[in-house]
Amino acid sequence: KDERYTNRSIGVISLLGPAQAEFIQSEALNEFGAGTLTQVQFACGDASAFQGAERDIIFLSMVADPENCHALSRSDHEQRFNVAASRARERMYLVHSVNRDHISPKDLRLNLLNHFYDLQEDQKASFEAKLDLCESEFEKSVFTTLHEMGYTVTPQVKVGSYRIDLVVESDGDQRLAVECDGDSYHGPEQWHDDMTRQRALERAGWTFWRCFASSWSIERENMIMSLK
Repeated sequence: KDERYTNRSIGVISLLGPAQAEFIQSEALNEFGAGTLTQVQFACGDASAFQGAERDIIFLSMVADPENCHALSRSDHEQRFNVAASRARERMYLVHSVNRDHISPKDLRLNLLNHFYDLQEDQKASFEAKLDLCESEFEKSVFTTLHEMGYTVTPQVKVGSYRIDLVVESDGDQRLAVECDGDSYHGPEQWHDDMTRQRALERAGWTFWRCFASSWSIERENMIMSLK
């Protein structure tokens, strides 16, 4: 079970007719069962089936392969793609087996692929820039793990005169302050200062989660479970 999809409605849109949608519907029913599909308000169809309908998460099925990729350029195709690309409230994923080299420059699907490729490159650059802000390998490890879990994570966040190692944001606009405590001994004065800072921020509404390097190294899975 992927935590990113908890309490989210899910839809699948075939970009080329209903046959692919019918196949996906059948496979999903066999794999997950009717109960699970009902729970996530699962819907599957072509773009016309989603007129006026939205889901939290949408998967777009491109329905093209390198050996059979005829250009789609008519105005009705453009309208269909516009509908499909606007049905997701939160996230949209493109499922495809072709790359940009397989598609004609006149094909509307090239615009769609370019959008996702460009977004992926922007996200990679953003991730690497944030990773550089982390002040230790331990902090980088925690940041990377939380990022891969689907959370929005920002390192070294200033709050007034204080600074928080990592701030984690959820889809519900909730924020969590993560403090990465290394195993080096900094003395009671440093610990006192850290606790004073934490209590001040807690009075301002922050929730803290402290992570010790030794615990992270030895029992990472348990640490992650305690975070959830």
